[in-house]
Amino acid sequence: GQSRQEKDPGEVGGPPVIEFETDLIYFGKPPQDEIAAWVRREDKLALYRSYPDFVDVTGGTYHDWYQARMDLDLDGDCLTGRQELELGTDDMMPDTDLDGWFDGPCNYREQIMLDQIIAHNLQEDAFYEVVEDDEIYLIIDGVRYPNRRSDLDDYWVFEDGEPREFNDYVVAERVRGVELSPFAAVDIALWEDDFELQNEWADDQRMGGVIYDFLDWAGSVSFQIRDRELGVRYELRLSKERVYFADPDPLNEWADSDRDGITDYDESRIARDFGGITDPERKDLFIEVDHMPGNALNSRAAFMISTAFHRMDINAVVFRDEQVAANNCLNEREFQNWTREYFDNRDYNAFRYVLMARENWREASALRKPGALLIDDSWWWIDGDAQAQAGTLMHELGHDLGLLPDAFPWIDDVLWSIEVEADEAGWHSSMNYLRQPYEVRFDTNVRGHNEWEVVHANMHIGLGNRFLDSWADTDGACGDNVQEILPPAGSGHANSDFQRHQY
Repeated sequence: GQSRQEKDPGEVGGPPVIEFETDLIYFGKPPQDEIAAWVRREDKLALYRSYPDFVDVTGGTYHDWYQARMDLDLDGDCLTGRQELELGTDDMMPDTDLDGWFDGPCNYREQIMLDQIIAHNLQEDAFYEVVEDDEIYLIIDGVRYPNRRSDLDDYWVFEDGEPREFNDYVVAERVRGVELSPFAAVDIALWEDDFELQNEWADDQRMGGVIYDFLDWAGSVSFQIRDRELGVRYELRLSKERVYFADPDPLNEWADSDRDGITDYDESRIARDFGGITDPERKDLFIEVDHMPGNALNSRAAFMISTAFHRMDINAVVFRDEQVAANNCLNEREFQNWTREYFDNRDYNAFRYVLMARENWREASALRKPGALLIDDSWWWIDGDAQAQAGTLMHELGHDLGLLPDAFPWIDDVLWSIEVEADEAGWHSSMNYLRQPYEVRFDTNVRGHNEWEVVHANMHIGLGNRFLDSWADTDGACGDNVQEILPPAGSGHANSDFQRHQY
Protein backbone atom coordinates (compact mmCIF):
# COMPACT_ATOMS: atom_id res chain seq x y z
CA GLY A 1 0.00 0.00 0.00
CA GLN A 2 0.94 3.62 -0.19
CA SER A 3 0.93 3.99 3.60
CA ARG A 4 -0.15 2.16 6.69
CA GLN A 5 -0.51 3.04 10.33
CA GLU A 6 -1.29 1.15 13.49
CA LYS A 7 -4.36 2.50 15.23
CA ASP A 8 -5.11 2.54 18.93
CA PRO A 9 -7.56 -0.19 19.87
CA GLY A 10 -9.71 2.38 21.58
CA GLU A 11 -10.45 4.21 18.38
CA VAL A 12 -12.19 1.27 16.74
CA GLY A 13 -12.73 -1.12 19.61
CA GLY A 14 -11.28 -4.59 19.95
CA PRO A 15 -7.74 -5.65 19.07
CA PRO A 16 -5.24 -3.50 17.15
CA VAL A 17 -5.93 -3.17 13.43
CA ILE A 18 -4.01 -1.96 10.42
CA GLU A 19 -5.67 0.64 8.21
CA PHE A 20 -4.42 0.74 4.60
CA GLU A 21 -4.90 4.14 2.99
CA THR A 22 -4.81 2.93 -0.61
CA ASP A 23 -7.30 2.18 -3.37
CA LEU A 24 -5.78 -1.29 -3.67
CA ILE A 25 -7.92 -2.40 -0.72
CA TYR A 26 -11.26 -1.08 -1.97
CA PHE A 27 -12.97 -4.42 -1.35
CA GLY A 28 -15.77 -4.61 -3.88
CA LYS A 29 -15.11 -1.12 -5.27
CA PRO A 30 -12.41 -1.31 -7.98
CA PRO A 31 -12.64 -3.92 -10.75
CA GLN A 32 -12.19 -7.40 -9.34
CA ASP A 33 -9.34 -8.22 -11.71
CA GLU A 34 -7.34 -5.27 -10.35
CA ILE A 35 -7.73 -6.52 -6.81
CA ALA A 36 -6.86 -10.07 -7.76
CA ALA A 37 -3.79 -8.98 -9.69
CA TRP A 38 -2.39 -7.29 -6.60
CA VAL A 39 -3.38 -9.65 -3.79
CA ARG A 40 -2.13 -12.75 -5.63
CA ARG A 41 1.41 -11.69 -4.79
CA GLU A 42 2.58 -14.00 -2.03
CA ASP A 43 4.52 -11.33 -0.13
CA LYS A 44 1.35 -9.27 0.22
CA LEU A 45 -0.69 -12.27 1.28
CA ALA A 46 1.84 -13.06 3.98
CA LEU A 47 1.48 -9.51 5.24
CA TYR A 48 -2.31 -9.77 5.21
CA ARG A 49 -2.32 -12.99 7.16
CA SER A 50 -0.09 -11.53 9.87
CA TYR A 51 -2.72 -9.12 11.18
CA PRO A 52 -6.02 -9.96 12.86
CA ASP A 53 -8.23 -7.29 11.26
CA PHE A 54 -8.50 -5.07 8.18
CA VAL A 55 -10.29 -1.78 7.82
CA ASP A 56 -10.82 -0.58 4.26
CA VAL A 57 -11.07 3.12 3.47
CA THR A 58 -14.86 2.92 3.20
CA GLY A 59 -15.05 1.94 6.85
CA GLY A 60 -15.90 -1.75 6.57
CA THR A 61 -14.03 -4.15 8.84
CA TYR A 62 -12.88 -7.68 7.99
CA HIS A 63 -11.96 -9.49 11.16
CA ASP A 64 -9.55 -11.82 9.39
CA TRP A 65 -8.10 -12.55 5.98
CA TYR A 66 -10.23 -15.67 5.56
CA GLN A 67 -13.40 -13.62 5.80
CA ALA A 68 -12.10 -11.15 3.23
CA ARG A 69 -11.06 -13.72 0.65
CA MET A 70 -14.43 -15.48 0.80
CA ASP A 71 -16.01 -12.50 -0.97
CA LEU A 72 -13.31 -12.02 -3.60
CA ASP A 73 -12.34 -13.68 -6.86
CA LEU A 74 -8.60 -13.62 -6.24
CA ASP A 75 -7.54 -15.86 -9.14
CA GLY A 76 -9.78 -14.39 -11.84
CA ASP A 77 -11.79 -17.54 -12.60
CA CYS A 78 -15.21 -15.93 -12.01
CA LEU A 79 -15.69 -17.70 -8.67
CA THR A 80 -15.54 -16.14 -5.21
CA GLY A 81 -13.51 -17.78 -2.48
CA ARG A 82 -16.70 -19.10 -0.93
CA GLN A 83 -17.77 -20.71 -4.20
CA GLU A 84 -14.32 -22.24 -4.63
CA LEU A 85 -14.53 -23.68 -1.12
CA GLU A 86 -17.85 -25.32 -1.96
CA LEU A 87 -16.48 -26.78 -5.20
CA GLY A 88 -13.18 -27.88 -3.69
CA THR A 89 -11.14 -25.83 -6.17
CA ASP A 90 -8.11 -23.68 -5.39
CA ASP A 91 -9.01 -20.01 -4.94
CA MET A 92 -5.49 -19.00 -5.94
CA MET A 93 -5.44 -21.01 -9.21
CA PRO A 94 -7.86 -20.08 -12.02
CA ASP A 95 -7.56 -23.59 -13.50
CA THR A 96 -7.23 -26.00 -10.59
CA ASP A 97 -6.89 -29.20 -12.63
CA LEU A 98 -4.75 -27.55 -15.37
CA ASP A 99 -6.99 -28.82 -18.16
CA GLY A 100 -7.11 -25.47 -19.96
CA TRP A 101 -10.56 -24.40 -18.73
CA PHE A 102 -11.25 -21.80 -16.04
CA ASP A 103 -12.80 -23.31 -12.91
CA GLY A 104 -15.72 -20.88 -13.04
CA PRO A 105 -17.83 -19.30 -15.81
CA CYS A 106 -15.00 -17.35 -17.43
CA ASN A 107 -14.85 -19.67 -20.45
CA TYR A 108 -17.14 -18.63 -23.27
CA ARG A 109 -18.67 -19.62 -26.56
CA GLU A 110 -18.88 -17.06 -29.34
CA GLN A 111 -22.04 -18.12 -31.16
CA ILE A 112 -22.51 -16.74 -34.66
CA MET A 113 -26.15 -16.35 -35.67
CA LEU A 114 -27.66 -15.80 -39.10
CA ASP A 115 -30.09 -12.89 -38.75
CA GLN A 116 -31.24 -12.01 -42.26
CA ILE A 117 -30.84 -12.74 -45.99
CA ILE A 118 -32.25 -10.50 -48.74
CA ALA A 119 -32.19 -11.40 -52.45
CA HIS A 120 -32.07 -8.71 -55.16
CA ASN A 121 -32.43 -9.20 -58.90
CA LEU A 122 -29.79 -7.53 -61.07
CA GLN A 123 -31.70 -8.09 -64.33
CA GLU A 124 -33.59 -5.20 -65.89
CA ASP A 125 -35.93 -7.43 -67.89
CA ALA A 126 -39.32 -7.59 -66.20
CA PHE A 127 -39.27 -11.35 -66.77
CA TYR A 128 -36.68 -11.57 -64.00
CA GLU A 129 -38.59 -9.34 -61.60
CA VAL A 130 -38.86 -12.09 -59.02
CA VAL A 131 -35.97 -14.26 -57.86
CA GLU A 132 -37.89 -17.48 -57.46
CA ASP A 133 -35.94 -20.13 -59.35
CA ASP A 134 -32.81 -20.09 -57.21
CA GLU A 135 -32.53 -22.69 -54.47
CA ILE A 136 -29.91 -21.25 -52.12
CA TYR A 137 -27.97 -22.71 -49.22
CA LEU A 138 -24.92 -21.77 -47.16
CA ILE A 139 -21.76 -23.75 -46.44
CA ILE A 140 -20.36 -22.43 -43.16
CA ASP A 141 -17.19 -24.07 -41.84
CA GLY A 142 -17.93 -27.10 -44.00
CA VAL A 143 -21.54 -27.53 -42.85
CA ARG A 144 -24.62 -26.97 -45.00
CA TYR A 145 -27.47 -24.70 -43.84
CA PRO A 146 -30.38 -25.23 -43.73
CA ASN A 147 -29.81 -28.82 -42.62
CA ARG A 148 -32.97 -30.60 -41.69
CA ARG A 149 -32.44 -33.96 -40.05
CA SER A 150 -33.95 -35.91 -42.94
CA ASP A 151 -32.77 -34.22 -46.13
CA LEU A 152 -29.28 -33.91 -47.52
CA ASP A 153 -30.32 -31.27 -50.02
CA ASP A 154 -32.30 -28.67 -48.06
CA TYR A 155 -32.32 -25.08 -49.34
CA TRP A 156 -34.13 -21.72 -49.19
CA VAL A 157 -36.12 -20.11 -52.00
CA PHE A 158 -36.09 -16.30 -52.11
CA GLU A 159 -38.32 -13.64 -53.63
CA ASP A 160 -36.83 -10.40 -54.89
CA GLY A 161 -36.35 -7.77 -52.20
CA GLU A 162 -38.21 -9.62 -49.45
CA PRO A 163 -36.00 -10.24 -46.40
CA ARG A 164 -35.95 -13.62 -44.76
CA GLU A 165 -35.57 -13.23 -41.00
CA PHE A 166 -34.00 -15.87 -38.79
CA ASN A 167 -34.51 -16.18 -35.05
CA ASP A 168 -31.52 -17.30 -32.96
CA TYR A 169 -30.25 -19.44 -35.84
CA VAL A 170 -26.76 -20.48 -34.71
CA VAL A 171 -24.53 -21.36 -37.67
CA ALA A 172 -21.07 -21.40 -36.09
CA GLU A 173 -19.36 -21.43 -32.72
CA ARG A 174 -15.90 -20.74 -31.35
CA VAL A 175 -14.86 -21.59 -27.80
CA ARG A 176 -12.32 -19.89 -25.56
CA GLY A 177 -10.74 -21.28 -22.40
CA VAL A 178 -7.71 -20.14 -20.40
CA GLU A 179 -5.61 -19.62 -23.53
CA LEU A 180 -7.21 -17.63 -26.33
CA SER A 181 -6.61 -18.76 -29.90
CA PRO A 182 -4.85 -16.04 -31.94
CA PHE A 183 -7.50 -16.45 -34.66
CA ALA A 184 -11.14 -17.50 -34.86
CA ALA A 185 -12.10 -17.25 -38.52
CA VAL A 186 -15.41 -18.47 -39.95
CA ASP A 187 -15.74 -19.43 -43.62
CA ILE A 188 -19.11 -18.49 -45.16
CA ALA A 189 -20.04 -19.42 -48.74
CA LEU A 190 -23.31 -19.08 -50.67
CA TRP A 191 -24.28 -21.91 -53.03
CA GLU A 192 -27.04 -22.49 -55.58
CA ASP A 193 -28.59 -25.95 -55.53
CA ASP A 194 -29.13 -27.72 -58.84
CA PHE A 195 -32.84 -28.42 -58.45
CA GLU A 196 -32.87 -30.98 -61.26
CA LEU A 197 -30.29 -33.13 -59.44
CA GLN A 198 -31.24 -32.57 -55.83
CA ASN A 199 -29.02 -35.23 -54.29
CA GLU A 200 -25.95 -34.55 -56.43
CA TRP A 201 -23.85 -31.73 -55.04
CA ALA A 202 -21.34 -31.97 -57.89
CA ASP A 203 -23.50 -29.77 -60.13
CA ASP A 204 -24.22 -27.13 -57.49
CA GLN A 205 -22.63 -23.74 -58.03
CA ARG A 206 -20.65 -21.74 -55.47
CA MET A 207 -21.77 -18.12 -55.86
CA GLY A 208 -19.18 -16.55 -53.58
CA GLY A 209 -18.11 -16.25 -50.00
CA VAL A 210 -16.23 -14.43 -47.27
CA ILE A 211 -13.99 -15.28 -44.33
CA TYR A 212 -14.44 -13.27 -41.13
CA ASP A 213 -12.44 -13.46 -37.93
CA PHE A 214 -14.61 -13.72 -34.82
CA LEU A 215 -12.11 -11.66 -32.86
CA ASP A 216 -12.68 -8.64 -35.13
CA TRP A 217 -16.45 -8.61 -34.78
CA ALA A 218 -18.27 -5.98 -32.76
CA GLY A 219 -21.94 -6.90 -32.56
CA SER A 220 -23.02 -7.71 -36.12
CA VAL A 221 -21.59 -7.82 -39.63
CA SER A 222 -23.23 -7.44 -43.05
CA PHE A 223 -21.88 -8.30 -46.48
CA GLN A 224 -23.04 -8.89 -50.06
CA ILE A 225 -22.47 -11.74 -52.48
CA ARG A 226 -23.12 -11.14 -56.18
CA ASP A 227 -23.45 -13.59 -59.03
CA ARG A 228 -23.62 -11.75 -62.34
CA GLU A 229 -24.13 -14.93 -64.31
CA LEU A 230 -27.33 -15.63 -62.38
CA GLY A 231 -28.12 -11.93 -62.12
CA VAL A 232 -28.63 -11.84 -58.35
CA ARG A 233 -27.21 -10.13 -55.31
CA TYR A 234 -27.64 -11.44 -51.79
CA GLU A 235 -27.28 -9.39 -48.61
CA LEU A 236 -26.47 -11.32 -45.45
CA ARG A 237 -26.40 -10.09 -41.86
CA LEU A 238 -24.93 -12.09 -38.99
CA SER A 239 -24.44 -11.32 -35.32
CA LYS A 240 -22.64 -12.96 -32.43
CA GLU A 241 -23.53 -13.68 -28.85
CA ARG A 242 -21.22 -14.66 -26.02
CA VAL A 243 -22.32 -17.45 -23.68
CA TYR A 244 -20.22 -18.14 -20.57
CA PHE A 245 -19.67 -21.54 -18.98
CA ALA A 246 -17.61 -23.15 -16.22
CA ASP A 247 -15.26 -26.13 -16.41
CA PRO A 248 -17.63 -29.13 -16.51
CA ASP A 249 -15.30 -31.06 -14.18
CA PRO A 250 -12.87 -28.62 -12.52
CA LEU A 251 -11.10 -31.26 -10.41
CA ASN A 252 -10.28 -33.85 -13.08
CA GLU A 253 -7.73 -33.03 -15.77
CA TRP A 254 -8.50 -36.23 -17.69
CA ALA A 255 -12.27 -35.92 -17.63
CA ASP A 256 -14.16 -36.46 -20.88
CA SER A 257 -17.26 -34.48 -19.99
CA ASP A 258 -19.12 -34.98 -23.27
CA ARG A 259 -18.07 -38.64 -23.76
CA ASP A 260 -16.67 -38.09 -27.25
CA GLY A 261 -13.33 -39.80 -26.59
CA ILE A 262 -11.42 -36.51 -26.37
CA THR A 263 -10.41 -35.39 -22.88
CA ASP A 264 -11.29 -31.90 -21.70
CA TYR A 265 -7.54 -31.20 -21.67
CA ASP A 266 -7.18 -32.12 -25.35
CA GLU A 267 -10.31 -30.16 -26.20
CA SER A 268 -8.80 -26.99 -24.72
CA ARG A 269 -5.56 -27.57 -26.63
CA ILE A 270 -7.41 -28.04 -29.91
CA ALA A 271 -9.54 -24.97 -29.20
CA ARG A 272 -6.34 -22.97 -28.75
CA ASP A 273 -4.52 -24.38 -31.79
CA PHE A 274 -7.45 -24.51 -34.22
CA GLY A 275 -9.37 -21.32 -33.60
CA GLY A 276 -11.79 -22.53 -30.93
CA ILE A 277 -13.46 -25.31 -32.94
CA THR A 278 -13.95 -27.75 -30.05
CA ASP A 279 -16.35 -27.67 -27.10
CA PRO A 280 -15.95 -29.73 -23.88
CA GLU A 281 -19.74 -29.96 -23.54
CA ARG A 282 -20.56 -31.02 -27.10
CA LYS A 283 -19.42 -34.15 -28.89
CA ASP A 284 -16.61 -33.47 -31.38
CA LEU A 285 -15.43 -35.67 -34.23
CA PHE A 286 -12.15 -34.74 -35.94
CA ILE A 287 -11.25 -36.58 -39.14
CA GLU A 288 -7.84 -36.19 -40.79
CA VAL A 289 -7.90 -37.19 -44.49
CA ASP A 290 -4.66 -37.65 -46.43
CA HIS A 291 -4.44 -39.09 -49.93
CA MET A 292 -2.16 -41.00 -52.23
CA PRO A 293 -1.32 -39.24 -55.54
CA GLY A 294 -4.42 -38.38 -57.56
CA ASN A 295 -6.99 -39.49 -54.98
CA ALA A 296 -7.90 -36.49 -52.83
CA LEU A 297 -11.21 -36.43 -50.99
CA ASN A 298 -13.71 -34.28 -52.88
CA SER A 299 -14.52 -31.11 -50.92
CA ARG A 300 -18.24 -31.73 -51.42
CA ALA A 301 -17.84 -35.18 -49.86
CA ALA A 302 -16.32 -33.50 -46.80
CA PHE A 303 -19.31 -31.11 -46.66
CA MET A 304 -21.76 -34.01 -46.79
CA ILE A 305 -20.07 -35.88 -43.94
CA SER A 306 -19.79 -32.83 -41.68
CA THR A 307 -23.42 -31.89 -42.34
CA ALA A 308 -24.71 -35.40 -41.59
CA PHE A 309 -23.07 -35.39 -38.14
CA HIS A 310 -24.03 -31.80 -37.35
CA ARG A 311 -27.68 -32.68 -37.90
CA MET A 312 -27.34 -35.09 -35.01
CA ASP A 313 -25.57 -32.64 -32.67
CA ILE A 314 -22.05 -33.91 -33.30
CA ASN A 315 -19.50 -31.26 -34.24
CA ALA A 316 -17.71 -33.03 -37.10
CA VAL A 317 -14.72 -31.37 -38.77
CA VAL A 318 -13.14 -33.01 -41.82
CA PHE A 319 -9.56 -31.86 -42.39
CA ARG A 320 -8.55 -32.37 -46.02
CA ASP A 321 -4.79 -32.49 -45.67
CA GLU A 322 -1.93 -33.09 -48.07
CA GLN A 323 -0.80 -35.74 -50.51
CA VAL A 324 1.43 -38.48 -49.17
CA ALA A 325 4.78 -37.73 -50.82
CA ALA A 326 5.83 -41.30 -51.49
CA ASN A 327 6.78 -43.25 -54.63
CA ASN A 328 3.11 -43.85 -55.33
CA CYS A 329 2.91 -46.89 -53.04
CA LEU A 330 3.51 -47.47 -49.35
CA ASN A 331 3.38 -50.73 -47.49
CA GLU A 332 2.27 -51.21 -43.90
CA ARG A 333 5.73 -50.88 -42.36
CA GLU A 334 6.46 -47.66 -44.24
CA PHE A 335 3.20 -46.19 -43.03
CA GLN A 336 4.16 -46.95 -39.46
CA ASN A 337 7.42 -45.06 -39.97
CA TRP A 338 5.60 -42.19 -41.66
CA THR A 339 2.95 -41.74 -38.98
CA ARG A 340 5.54 -41.82 -36.21
CA GLU A 341 7.45 -39.02 -37.94
CA TYR A 342 4.64 -36.82 -39.24
CA PHE A 343 1.42 -37.56 -37.34
CA ASP A 344 1.64 -35.51 -34.15
CA ASN A 345 1.59 -37.84 -31.14
CA ARG A 346 -0.76 -35.48 -29.33
CA ASP A 347 -3.39 -36.00 -32.01
CA TYR A 348 -3.59 -39.79 -31.76
CA ASN A 349 -6.02 -39.21 -28.91
CA ALA A 350 -8.24 -36.74 -30.78
CA PHE A 351 -8.21 -37.42 -34.54
CA ARG A 352 -9.43 -40.33 -36.63
CA TYR A 353 -7.21 -40.92 -39.61
CA VAL A 354 -8.31 -41.62 -43.20
CA LEU A 355 -6.20 -42.37 -46.27
CA MET A 356 -7.68 -42.05 -49.76
CA ALA A 357 -5.90 -44.38 -52.21
CA ARG A 358 -6.23 -45.94 -55.66
CA GLU A 359 -5.24 -49.45 -54.60
CA ASN A 360 -5.48 -51.07 -51.20
CA TRP A 361 -4.10 -54.51 -52.15
CA ARG A 362 -7.29 -56.24 -51.10
CA GLU A 363 -10.59 -57.01 -52.79
CA ALA A 364 -12.51 -54.44 -50.77
CA SER A 365 -13.62 -50.86 -51.31
CA ALA A 366 -12.45 -49.88 -47.83
CA LEU A 367 -10.66 -51.21 -44.78
CA ARG A 368 -10.98 -50.18 -41.17
CA LYS A 369 -9.03 -50.52 -37.96
CA PRO A 370 -9.89 -48.60 -34.77
CA GLY A 371 -9.15 -44.95 -35.37
CA ALA A 372 -7.97 -45.48 -38.97
CA LEU A 373 -9.71 -45.97 -42.31
CA LEU A 374 -8.43 -46.81 -45.80
CA ILE A 375 -10.70 -45.92 -48.74
CA ASP A 376 -10.10 -47.41 -52.21
CA ASP A 377 -11.20 -44.78 -54.74
CA SER A 378 -10.79 -47.02 -57.80
CA TRP A 379 -14.02 -48.98 -57.60
CA TRP A 380 -16.32 -48.09 -60.49
CA TRP A 381 -19.08 -46.81 -58.23
CA ILE A 382 -16.71 -44.49 -56.35
CA ASP A 383 -14.02 -43.27 -58.78
CA GLY A 384 -13.84 -39.75 -57.36
CA ASP A 385 -17.62 -39.23 -57.13
CA ALA A 386 -18.33 -37.01 -54.14
CA GLN A 387 -21.51 -38.82 -53.12
CA ALA A 388 -19.91 -42.28 -53.31
CA GLN A 389 -16.75 -41.12 -51.53
CA ALA A 390 -18.86 -39.64 -48.73
CA GLY A 391 -21.08 -42.72 -48.41
CA THR A 392 -18.11 -45.09 -48.31
CA LEU A 393 -16.24 -43.00 -45.76
CA MET A 394 -19.45 -42.68 -43.72
CA HIS A 395 -19.81 -46.48 -43.78
CA GLU A 396 -16.31 -46.99 -42.40
CA LEU A 397 -16.81 -44.27 -39.80
CA GLY A 398 -19.92 -46.15 -38.73
CA HIS A 399 -17.79 -49.22 -38.04
CA ASP A 400 -15.31 -47.07 -36.12
CA LEU A 401 -18.17 -45.65 -34.05
CA GLY A 402 -19.68 -48.93 -32.94
CA LEU A 403 -21.78 -50.15 -35.88
CA LEU A 404 -20.03 -53.53 -36.08
CA PRO A 405 -21.15 -56.91 -37.47
CA ASP A 406 -20.60 -58.71 -34.17
CA ALA A 407 -22.95 -56.30 -32.39
CA PHE A 408 -25.73 -55.88 -34.95
CA PRO A 409 -26.92 -58.64 -37.31
CA TRP A 410 -27.65 -56.35 -40.24
CA ILE A 411 -24.18 -54.80 -40.53
CA ASP A 412 -22.14 -55.92 -43.58
CA ASP A 413 -24.70 -58.55 -44.53
CA VAL A 414 -25.74 -58.17 -48.18
CA LEU A 415 -28.66 -60.57 -47.85
CA TRP A 416 -29.95 -58.69 -44.83
CA SER A 417 -29.63 -55.44 -46.80
CA ILE A 418 -31.83 -56.89 -49.54
CA GLU A 419 -34.33 -58.22 -47.01
CA VAL A 420 -34.73 -55.00 -45.04
CA GLU A 421 -34.99 -52.95 -48.23
CA ALA A 422 -38.22 -54.83 -48.86
CA ASP A 423 -39.68 -53.27 -45.71
CA GLU A 424 -41.96 -50.30 -46.21
CA ALA A 425 -39.59 -48.01 -44.30
CA GLY A 426 -36.47 -49.29 -46.05
CA TRP A 427 -32.98 -48.83 -44.61
CA HIS A 428 -31.73 -45.30 -45.23
CA SER A 429 -28.13 -45.60 -44.12
CA SER A 430 -24.56 -45.63 -45.37
CA MET A 431 -24.29 -48.97 -43.56
CA ASN A 432 -26.67 -50.45 -46.15
CA TYR A 433 -24.54 -51.83 -49.00
CA LEU A 434 -27.35 -51.08 -51.44
CA ARG A 435 -27.43 -47.39 -50.44
CA GLN A 436 -23.79 -46.79 -49.56
CA PRO A 437 -23.03 -44.87 -52.81
CA TYR A 438 -26.06 -42.60 -52.31
CA GLU A 439 -26.84 -42.22 -48.60
CA VAL A 440 -24.62 -40.10 -46.34
CA ARG A 441 -26.23 -40.74 -42.97
CA PHE A 442 -27.26 -43.39 -40.48
CA ASP A 443 -30.83 -44.56 -39.88
CA THR A 444 -32.87 -43.79 -36.77
CA ASN A 445 -35.09 -46.86 -37.08
CA VAL A 446 -33.80 -50.10 -38.58
CA ARG A 447 -36.38 -52.59 -37.38
CA GLY A 448 -36.43 -50.94 -33.98
CA HIS A 449 -32.73 -50.07 -33.81
CA ASN A 450 -31.41 -46.49 -33.88
CA GLU A 451 -27.97 -46.35 -35.49
CA TRP A 452 -27.38 -42.76 -34.38
CA GLU A 453 -27.90 -43.76 -30.74
CA VAL A 454 -25.17 -46.36 -31.17
CA VAL A 455 -22.84 -43.74 -32.69
CA HIS A 456 -23.46 -41.25 -29.86
CA ALA A 457 -22.84 -43.95 -27.26
CA ASN A 458 -19.56 -45.06 -28.88
CA MET A 459 -17.88 -41.74 -29.67
CA HIS A 460 -15.24 -42.52 -27.05
CA ILE A 461 -13.92 -45.67 -28.77
CA GLY A 462 -11.41 -46.02 -31.59
CA LEU A 463 -9.01 -43.23 -30.64
CA GLY A 464 -5.38 -43.53 -29.61
CA ASN A 465 -4.45 -46.17 -32.21
CA ARG A 466 -1.64 -45.97 -34.74
CA PHE A 467 -2.62 -46.30 -38.38
CA LEU A 468 -2.15 -49.83 -39.77
CA ASP A 469 -0.37 -51.00 -36.62
CA SER A 470 -2.05 -54.39 -36.66
CA TRP A 471 -2.55 -54.96 -40.38
CA ALA A 472 -0.56 -57.65 -42.16
CA ASP A 473 2.66 -56.89 -44.04
CA THR A 474 0.85 -57.63 -47.30
CA ASP A 475 -1.39 -54.60 -46.85
CA GLY A 476 -0.55 -51.28 -48.42
CA ALA A 477 -1.87 -48.37 -50.45
CA CYS A 478 -1.09 -46.87 -53.85
CA GLY A 479 -2.02 -43.83 -55.89
CA ASP A 480 -2.70 -43.39 -59.62
CA ASN A 481 -0.46 -44.78 -62.37
CA VAL A 482 0.44 -47.91 -60.47
CA GLN A 483 2.95 -49.90 -62.52
CA GLU A 484 3.56 -52.69 -60.04
CA ILE A 485 1.90 -53.65 -56.80
CA LEU A 486 5.15 -53.84 -54.88
CA PRO A 487 6.33 -51.63 -52.03
CA PRO A 488 9.10 -49.20 -53.04
CA ALA A 489 12.43 -49.17 -51.28
CA GLY A 490 12.89 -46.78 -48.38
CA SER A 491 10.37 -44.97 -46.25
CA GLY A 492 7.48 -42.82 -47.35
CA HIS A 493 7.36 -39.19 -46.33
CA ALA A 494 4.57 -36.64 -46.15
CA ASN A 495 3.85 -33.35 -44.49
CA SER A 496 1.05 -33.61 -41.96
CA ASP A 497 1.45 -30.15 -40.47
CA PHE A 498 -1.61 -29.61 -38.30
CA GLN A 499 -1.38 -25.85 -38.76
CA ARG A 500 -2.13 -26.20 -42.47
CA HIS A 501 -5.32 -28.21 -42.60
CA GLN A 502 -8.05 -27.35 -45.08
CA TYR A 503 -11.72 -27.59 -44.15
